[in-house]
Amino acid sequence: MGPADVAYALGALEPGSHQFRCSVHPTMTGIIEVKWPAATDGGETVDFYPWIVLLHVVSAFVFILAHGVSAFVPFKVRDEPDRARISALLDLSGSSLNLSFVGLGLAVVSGIVAAIIGGHFSQFWPWAAIGVLIVVSGLMTPMATYPLTAIRRAVGQPNRDDRKKGIVPEPLTDAQIATLRAGLRPELAAVVGFVGLVVLIWLMQTKPF
Repeated sequence: MGPADVAYALGALEPGSHQFRCSVHPTMTGIIEVKWPAATDGGETVDFYPWIVLLHVVSAFVFILAHGVSAFVPFKVRDEPDRARISALLDLSGSSLNLSFVGLGLAVVSGIVAAIIGGHFSQFWPWAAIGVLIVVSGLMTPMATYPLTAIRRAVGQPNRDDRKKGIVPEPLTDAQIATLRAGLRPELAAVVGFVGLVVLIWLMQTKPF
């Protein structure tokens, strides 16, 4: 008697990771990876997954590059007494943020599509990554967005809501602007953003759970 090959017919499985356990030999376990079928082009199989992942990585790089410029601005604004230079720095921050939002949007959409194609949503790590992104974004609003918006209006620059309403804010005095600048805490926002980025990279690289 020797080993034999036996083929078992399985019903259709949902894309994702499925646990396998032999009922005869309980120590024989494994994981079955099920993915969406690849598209075909003229009879040749076309796997879009690597291209979606590439788009995700490039978009994330664009976001990090553009957002890094904006993240550096509060450090300079805090030590800059000249309101004209503050306005120029805030303009730079606003322009870089617009590009970073495009990169972030593409990274999120391509990441979700890649997770669906790869069947990763049956695991916990993609949901954890989304949770980390939401938490970090929520923390950045009071730590960075609100203080910079206050300074923007203090030097007479309208924010997005002001432009919609046609409002031009009244500039504050240099002393009042100095008080707002002193309240900036860019180090805290930088640490939160860096830790969030490291956790996201760890989740995507190791897929721990």
